Formats: sequence, structure tokens, C-alpha cells
Amino acid sequence: MHTFAAAGAAFLLAVLWFDLMFDVQTRQHPGETLPADVLASISAYYRRVTTEAYPMNRLVALVMLLTLAAIIAEIVQGRIPWWIG
Repeated sequence: MHTFAAAGAAFLLAVLWFDLMFDVQTRQHPGETLPADVLASISAYYRRVTTEAYPMNRLVALVMLLTLAAIIAEIVQGRIPWWIG
């Protein structure tokens, strides 16, 4: 279970990394509003990865659920302290 939980967490961390790469575009613009080209780039990315990415978007959700299940199984089995899970 520990290996599966670690692999799932690594996969989800990679997904988060891609999200953060696009979000960092906003750091270059200190004002309240972002330029239209930055907003268009970010919204196009999120549209691709949330609605147009079938079936990959389902895979991300499945990995989230399986990783959570693996962590809960580790805690329930009691092989390691609950706070590590």
C-alpha cells in the first residue's frame, strides 16, 4: 500500500506542477487585473485539462481516489503510526 500511495502522490504532484507553471504567469503582473493574453493562456490551459482532456481528466480523478484509499488503508491497517499516513 505504501508504494501505491507514494506513486499516486507523485503523480498528483506532477499534475500540480503543471498547474503552477501556468499560474506563475500572474506573478509578472502586479496590478489587480491581468492582461488579456495572460488570462487567455491560463483559461485555455484549464479548459484543455478539465473539459477537453477526456479520458485523462477521469484518470486524474481516479488516481486521487485510489491514493486517498491507499492512505486510508494504511491508517486502518495500523502498520505505521496514523500521523505518517
